[in-house]
Amino acid sequence: MPAVANWALNTDDAKKIRVYGPEGWDRRLDYFLSGDEGSGLSKSIFEVGYIADGMVVDIGQLQVTSHAVRHSVLTFGARIESNEGSIAYSGDTGPCEALADLASGVDLLLCEAGAEKESEYHLTAQQAYDLAVSSHVGRLLLTHVPSEQKNSDLTKFDALPVELARPRTKWII
Repeated sequence: MPAVANWALNTDDAKKIRVYGPEGWDRRLDYFLSGDEGSGLSKSIFEVGYIADGMVVDIGQLQVTSHAVRHSVLTFGARIESNEGSIAYSGDTGPCEALADLASGVDLLLCEAGAEKESEYHLTAQQAYDLAVSSHVGRLLLTHVPSEQKNSDLTKFDALPVELARPRTKWII
């Protein structure tokens, strides 16, 4: 968000981009950008929207449903659906019941796997895989993977396709 905000602040004809996040995300960004959480800078750059657990937002032909997930701060995952397919993004999260609803039957699950061993606020690659299998996901894409695990062998996960998210790679749903 700081990079997009910097671009918008330095581009004369920048259009406001609609951004949804937890209540107060804009004030936190204001503080980050200016040192004053009441500056209103974010609202001058973005169309600020707030989300809550279970909120559904229609964006063009997409339906986006937020799911509160388990993390040290208020965090949401998102399920994005259209007539052509579905994807879910876990957000940063530890194991929680919301993940099953989020991932249930999606074509692609983009799931964080930021922990090497089980923890409260992040999933391991194995936990992400187990979630994907039990939720009948079509394909699992792991992100937020610790650097020492980025070259690990994913062939042990054989019940569904599993890949690591990589820059400039495209997945067709």
